[in-house]
Order: sequence, then structure tokens, then C-alpha cells
Amino acid sequence: GDQWALEKIQAANAWELAKGSESVVVAVIDTGIDYNHPDLKGNIWINTGEVPGNGVDDDGNGYVDDYWGWNAGDNHGQVFNSVSILDGHGTCVAGVVGADGNNGVGISSINWNVKVLPINCFPEDFNDVESGVIRSMKYVFDMKKLYIKSNGSKGANIVAVNMSVGMDNAFPSESPIW
Repeated sequence: GDQWALEKIQAANAWELAKGSESVVVAVIDTGIDYNHPDLKGNIWINTGEVPGNGVDDDGNGYVDDYWGWNAGDNHGQVFNSVSILDGHGTCVAGVVGADGNNGVGISSINWNVKVLPINCFPEDFNDVESGVIRSMKYVFDMKKLYIKSNGSKGANIVAVNMSVGMDNAFPSESPIW
């Protein structure tokens, strides 16, 4: 009831038709996502071909320990780190995309049943963010390509990407590759 924007966009009318699909994956390139958040943990994409934290690329996709997504900023599988906690933007965006709905916790999102793929593009030292963003986009490309190539047995069925990687007091000319 407190989420006036949902009424404004007539989300309830859309929810009469569908509330999302678990076969759909939305990649969120941002500051990382708290995959244990009570409104998100049921909708976080999980790479079932990986064993978390064992230091091995179990599924052979070229990314070690990408069980909950990928930290392209620092090139490892830990998507939630000090940048995520300091900023929190990635978790907020994930809530808009895929928070569990009608559960009496937090908020409702547009899609109640969707998988959110966390991709952290910011290195913890904030150096060379541009490379982290490029590696994030490559991860999305690689995971979708693998999904198609394996007929859905590997990778992720990424149908949309959110990349709201705004930087305060920055200008497009400072990151021309983006």
C-alpha cells in the first residue's frame, strides 16, 4: 500500500496476467547484491553447476566460483562486498526488479518470480571501474551464449540487463568505452 508507483504504473493489472517467470533471468550490473536479503534470496539466480567457495571452475564456463553471479570489478565470485554495503544501490535495484511479493516483508517488485543475476562491476579499491564494467558486460554475453549453446543446461537465460552504473560528479567523456 505504501508503494504508490506500483499503482501509478498499474502493476496490479499486469499481475492479473503474470508475476514473472523463474525461467527468466535479469542481470543487474551494479555494486553487487545482498543475496541473503529476505526479499531477494528466493529470486537470486544460482549457478547450480558451481560449488561455492571451492576455488574451482566446476562448470567450465571460465569463471571460478560464480555460484551467485560474478564480481567483475575484482574478478572473483564474491558479488557482495564492502562496496555493496557502503553503497547498497545494487540491492535496491534488485528489489525493484525481483523482490518477492505479497509476503509482508519489505517491498513488492514488478516481477515476483524472476531470477536476478548479481554482477558487481566495482573493484573494492575503486580503481579502474571502467574495466569492471566491460568485464561485467562480457560475463553477461558469455552466460547467455553458453545458455544458447548448451540448450539451456548451462549459463543463464538472460533476457534483460540493468546497468545503472551512475557515478557522482562524472561525465561520459571520462568513460568513453562505456
